[in-house]
Amino acid sequence: MATDFFWSYTDEPHASRRREILAKYPQIKELFGPDPHNLAFTTPSLNRWLGIFANLPIGVPMSITFQKYHLEHHRFQGVDGIDMDIPSQAEAHVVKNTLSKCVWVMLQLFFYALRPLFLKPKPPGLWEFTNLSIQVALDAGLVYFYGWKSLGYLILSTFVGGGMHPMADHFISEHYVFSPEQETYSYYGPLNLMTSRGASSLRTRSRARDSSSSDGSDGNDNDYEAPDVVVYDPLADCN
Repeated sequence: MATDFFWSYTDEPHASRRREILAKYPQIKELFGPDPHNLAFTTPSLNRWLGIFANLPIGVPMSITFQKYHLEHHRFQGVDGIDMDIPSQAEAHVVKNTLSKCVWVMLQLFFYALRPLFLKPKPPGLWEFTNLSIQVALDAGLVYFYGWKSLGYLILSTFVGGGMHPMADHFISEHYVFSPEQETYSYYGPLNLMTSRGASSLRTRSRARDSSSSDGSDGNDNDYEAPDVVVYDPLADCN
């Protein structure tokens, strides 16, 4: 049973693969859209408004804050202290047996949302307050017209859908390792008919910090030094 992080000293796979693929097939860039992370509109503000709208059924304001941290996850994947998608050392020390791992999976969205606030808090801005105001207004309207059960349904559905649910298996395949030799995991079965996630990739945690910070980096992959990658497996004994 895995009770600690798995460590390796290889390059973060996505950056190196991206360079190799673009070198061999440069035409793939044409599929990126105006921005790889903002595909719906060419204007960033319109993409933020769309994110706020898509956030409404979740019940909890998270779109703008999530975007900030998730962009860093893709830009500094696996870098300790920057990539907040990976469980913390504290979680690794507490989640060590079958019961705690199963509870952790059921509540993983709770940890996913709160982890950045403790490890790498960012000051909120106008967009965060806009996201909060609109979400609270909708939630208040639901409670006023339909009662607390309506709001509870949305929030509980969010946690169930991101926890012990068959359609949430991509959270496991994306974030955790079952074999140190296997970096990524993909799924090509019938559940793809009900979800847009046809292939899932492993996300890793690095012991070493990158020489550049999230605030001052130029984002050039050629300047990226391979970190010491570590992945925590919270589900290896949860089956």
